[in-house]
Amino acid sequence: MHRAATRRRESTRVYLTGSGSVPVLQSGSLPSSQTPKVSSGSALVQAALKNRIGTGAMIALVLALLVAAGNGTYEFVRTQKHQPFEKFTIENVSNNGHMTQAAISPDGKYILQALEEKGLQSLWLRHIPTGSNTTVVQPAATRYAGLTFSPDGNFIYFVRRDEEQEVYALLYSAPVLGGTPRMLIKNVDSPITFSPDGQHFAFVRIGHNETTCDLLLAKPDGTIERSIFRQVSIKTDSLVPAWSPDGKTIVIPIVQPTKEDLNALMAVDVATGNRQTVAVSHDHIFYDPAWLPDGKSLFIASWQPGTGSLTIPLGIISYPSGQIRQLTTDTNSYRGPGISADSRCSLPLRCSSAKKSQLLRRIHPMSKFDVPAFYHSLAIKIVSTERYPSR
Repeated sequence: MHRAATRRRESTRVYLTGSGSVPVLQSGSLPSSQTPKVSSGSALVQAALKNRIGTGAMIALVLALLVAAGNGTYEFVRTQKHQPFEKFTIENVSNNGHMTQAAISPDGKYILQALEEKGLQSLWLRHIPTGSNTTVVQPAATRYAGLTFSPDGNFIYFVRRDEEQEVYALLYSAPVLGGTPRMLIKNVDSPITFSPDGQHFAFVRIGHNETTCDLLLAKPDGTIERSIFRQVSIKTDSLVPAWSPDGKTIVIPIVQPTKEDLNALMAVDVATGNRQTVAVSHDHIFYDPAWLPDGKSLFIASWQPGTGSLTIPLGIISYPSGQIRQLTTDTNSYRGPGISADSRCSLPLRCSSAKKSQLLRRIHPMSKFDVPAFYHSLAIKIVSTERYPSR
């Protein structure tokens, strides 16, 4: 950087002391008929002696040129930075159209998937490179939600609500390489979200009055540590918390933060529980946020109900400004865009678009709007073709 600046100063100095440069830059020069014949090298010195103000102006001009050159270089480099998933490919990684939930492992090699057939749901682990499937839980009269891998990829976590006990949803965990799932926590109403170091996870618990909820902190073994906040009223169509890469913030999508706005993110300070509204949108509803490793943007699915379309495309939203860059433009809808640890792979569900007659209200009590129903879900892998640095 120092050498570059030196070269710019040298090139500017050569230009200013070249032939014909003095009459242009010198404010107090004589008329051409009275200008003494001097060499171009001494003209600048003599002009400076006769007019100190002119010299100061030239120095200021040189400094301004150097600053402008530096700013121009910075602006060029800044605008040339690649954005995440600027270029990507889409791969189909499942051949079963009865998938209700899916999650991708941190290394991008495994899918945890919930399948539904004949009213029963089962849980499977699929190895993407080989296409092999392993049963995690046999078919049962239950509903799965919140499928999650631990950050080290060694454990899977899932929330299920059994028909015989619909009052509470239960959180389970199991080793990725096999083992009997173990029930950890009762009354879990959201997917869990892990801290970056994997030592804690957070989840939402809806109150008995179904108008307020708590955001709770727990250890990986299910031990409840503390409340981040308690009895907070949240209006949302996506009760999905997402823990930021710097470990300081958890965001949750909310609807109608003001009378004029349709959607936003509630940003919760993990240490204090303080809340603020960010990423406000006038025309989008956000679903299933997943942080990118840079901490400056999130993968989301977003819907524009005002357009009359039932399609829910994938996009990336900047944090905290809320600017949306849409990624998919086809007629399918997408949900649950998880992200791999290197930020190169995302695994959303691609769903056939619903008809207007199939609008259904979300299952959790905090839901505000009717949203499209989905069917024939397939897991796809979106792979960025350009490596995006995490920092």
